Amino acid sequence: MTDSDSSNSDDEMVLDVLFYLPRPRFFRDRSNPLEDFDDFDFKSRFRLSKETFVFLLHLIGNDLRRSTNRSFAISPEIQILVTLRYYATGTFHFSRMLKKFRKFKQVFFRLKGFPRVVGAVDCTHIRIQSPNSNIGERFRNRKGYFSFNVQAICDSNLKIMNIVARWPGSVHDSTIFDNSMCRAQFENGEYGNSFLLGDGGYPCRDYMMTPLLRPVTEAEKRYQKAHIGTRNVVERLFGVWKRRFPVIAVGIRTQLNTTMTTIVATAVLYNILKEQGDEMPADEYAVDNDLLLEIDMNPVRQTGNLVRGQLIDLVFT
Repeated sequence: MTDSDSSNSDDEMVLDVLFYLPRPRFFRDRSNPLEDFDDFDFKSRFRLSKETFVFLLHLIGNDLRRSTNRSFAISPEIQILVTLRYYATGTFHFSRMLKKFRKFKQVFFRLKGFPRVVGAVDCTHIRIQSPNSNIGERFRNRKGYFSFNVQAICDSNLKIMNIVARWPGSVHDSTIFDNSMCRAQFENGEYGNSFLLGDGGYPCRDYMMTPLLRPVTEAEKRYQKAHIGTRNVVERLFGVWKRRFPVIAVGIRTQLNTTMTTIVATAVLYNILKEQGDEMPADEYAVDNDLLLEIDMNPVRQTGNLVRGQLIDLVFT
């Protein structure tokens, strides 16, 4: 065998080995949305500005970072952006931060002259897919679709101070409040002589002021006007929150636990955006007019009726 023949044989062997080896894996470079989108497109796509995204990344990025680079782990930046994109479209989940944004502030008086108010409370329905047949009907609300009935308390700046996102759509607003920690805190006197403002679906109590059924006197009419004008912040909140994160407006199609996490996570994000002054472009506040005006004279409301009457006499006369 000549040197030439030996060389050809070696070359063929190498080619045979290379042919049967597994093909190397090639990974496409992941795009960087911070560079790929200008400020307007980024905010339109992810519902927040680049500056707020960087703030959010610093806030929770370390919690999302993997300790290894094996399997080409997804970076915290991409994890957050994917989640934001899901919340922004509803087509595709973090929540430990809410306590940082639950602070009552007595600044409602500047709105319509209603004293001692620290929050406005209401519920809104967030559509979900039909749960399994064993519990599905519990989630069907009075309008006929499946939902969570979500309670929120907001301040005068439309910030969410408290949220309860675990009750099926068939449960009444007042039942959710009666079983909440917030009610216990008010009844334990943790907020002094402050008021919550609720609509007619809530019981009138010494800490919960509700509208009058039929205001007659001028003082009662002034009370009614101040109550409605002050409490509507929570209706506006629901409109802004759902416009900011359309996933909670169009409906969530995930498991119930994941859905609850998504609702709370969008509330946390909403508050962060408020803190950062990151307003949504070209959107007006929407009003949720789904008000409950079911007022009865249950004895549990007697004390609240007395306090409400004294308030009308002292402040609105």
